[in-house]
Amino acid sequence: MKPISRGLSRLKWELSMSWRAAKVDFIPSQKNVLLSFWYDFDSFKVRRPGATIYTFLDTRVVYIKEKLEDPKNSHRRRQLWGDLLDALHQPRLRKIIIVFLESSPPEDHYLPVVEAMKRAWRDDGELPEQPGVPSAGVETEQPPGESKEGGPPGNPPELMAKTYYIAAELYYELSGRQDEFQVLCRQMDELTAFVKRQFKVARLAGTFDKLKGYTYKAVLTGRDAAKKGQLRPHFRQIADNPQVFGEAITGRAREILAEHFN
Repeated sequence: MKPISRGLSRLKWELSMSWRAAKVDFIPSQKNVLLSFWYDFDSFKVRRPGATIYTFLDTRVVYIKEKLEDPKNSHRRRQLWGDLLDALHQPRLRKIIIVFLESSPPEDHYLPVVEAMKRAWRDDGELPEQPGVPSAGVETEQPPGESKEGGPPGNPPELMAKTYYIAAELYYELSGRQDEFQVLCRQMDELTAFVKRQFKVARLAGTFDKLKGYTYKAVLTGRDAAKKGQLRPHFRQIADNPQVFGEAITGRAREILAEHFN
């Protein structure tokens, strides 16, 4: 019976994957194109163990071109596949798509790709600098012996590792660079260096590295009320420490507290 059970489970899995990959043909949308792409890659890894993601992309570029040339496809579907093909030809967007393909579950990670593709026409997807919002990659110099608020120096407050992580995500969110954070949050050495430099913290708890790939947004908008409640102390720490995180980030934390936790 076990071989039959395994065979039925395998068939069920294959049918599920086929539907997820083909859903875009029945309900064409940017979300479904990306989810289809992700499930295609997931299935590809099973069929071709050891093959690289670039091998997958090579095959899919050919497949997408065939989709674009097929007159049976609707204008909407051809447009969606064409947008994806254009994105794959842009190095910055291609990197973001690769990060998405390597993230699970795809339903929690496709939005940064959508946002990056929408902005691609505008200065390579960059948002213009906005008053009161920090520019990513630009560090503000402070006179020695002064805090961010210009007051006397003091010992930094004891903050949780996840608090610093969420503050970094808010920094990139406010800068309009969420897509770049999705890449950075999987490169923990670089993220750690950024947090230490930006927030002037000498040491981060060992639990910081365990947050790789995490995003508060998936929890905040999810259905698990207990997990959502666990975010409150982190946003409270950010909101209560403008001398560490700056007014823009603490202001955003206060907005989230008011919207989701009152």
